[in-house]
Amino acid sequence: MTKIKIIGNPGKHNVEKIKEWLVESFKKLGLSLEKIHLVFVGDSKQWEKLYQRYIKEVETLSTEERASRAILYFAQVTTTGYIHDYQRKEEAPPVILIRKDSNEISEESFLDETAHILHDKSGWNKLILEALGLIFQDYRVDWENLIQFGFFALLSHRIADYFITETLCQHGLFKETLKYQQKKINRWIKDEDNFLEKRVSKIEFFDHIMAAAFWSTLPSGYPKKEDEKELEKIFIERICQMKMESIYRKIKQAVARLESPPKVANIYAVASEIIELAQDFLQKQ
Repeated sequence: MTKIKIIGNPGKHNVEKIKEWLVESFKKLGLSLEKIHLVFVGDSKQWEKLYQRYIKEVETLSTEERASRAILYFAQVTTTGYIHDYQRKEEAPPVILIRKDSNEISEESFLDETAHILHDKSGWNKLILEALGLIFQDYRVDWENLIQFGFFALLSHRIADYFITETLCQHGLFKETLKYQQKKINRWIKDEDNFLEKRVSKIEFFDHIMAAAFWSTLPSGYPKKEDEKELEKIFIERICQMKMESIYRKIKQAVARLESPPKVANIYAVASEIIELAQDFLQKQ
């Protein structure tokens, strides 16, 4: 049985329920671990202190750099987040970060993080990182127009997330896969009014459309493709109102070409195509 250690004050969260979700996720995905830390964090300042405990690169960073990285990492975690093997100190066990202020933590959250742990064990994450590393190297000259690391991080996250859904499908979790995608699309719609009211950058706007394309595309392992049309119906009218259907379709076609299991050349080709669509979008706007 996995030893689950709680770090930090859980606040309003029901720890026993969270442990139950985690154990159930391990069962569904056939994962076995000796131990794992569940780290509850209220803000980036709290996370900065824990950053020193878990993150491998911390010894090489200045105080200012460490604070900056902690803020960036924490901002990317909306509910829960997993610290991958390549990020963690060797002596640190697997770690799942849990935001104390989130109202959206559910069993799907822990299925997601458990799938990330599986990607470390299976080598999938290594292949994804290798492909994205080549992309970053080859497109380095053009990153300034894509807000450099910001867009690269967003695209990397979308691709990694796609393979999470594929992992769920491989374990026969089709109901959970559909629910997982619906949840993300519903969040996209919920956030859209605030998104449109703000003065966002062009690349943030592109990412908004890119997220819709990724989240409405079910992976090759999902058996009922008609469900993909149902996902699209949830928000396609909004895409059309923004006059972004053409770009949405092109990104979606690229996403559909992602192969399972992941292959470096395939991920590189798909990511390159999406980057070129982003560059073209920026030049024409």
